[in-house]
Amino acid sequence: MRKWRNKVDFLYKLQLVERLWNDDNWTEADEKVVGTHFQHLKRWTEEGRVLMAGRTTNEAASSFGITDSC
Repeated sequence: MRKWRNKVDFLYKLQLVERLWNDDNWTEADEKVVGTHFQHLKRWTEEGRVLMAGRTTNEAASSFGITDSC
């Protein structure tokens, strides 16, 4: 694990807007934004900047994604 000087951790909780709770409401633009976001997370994880990223597996309004980064 890489050691950082003056390391500051950030914890993010991400939730979908209500419109996107229904899969039928997703647009190509929505898919593109999520795809770009995923690629950033993947790269930052490889660089050691993201320590953990994932989502809940339920499909309810209470579902969310979480990211821990430094």
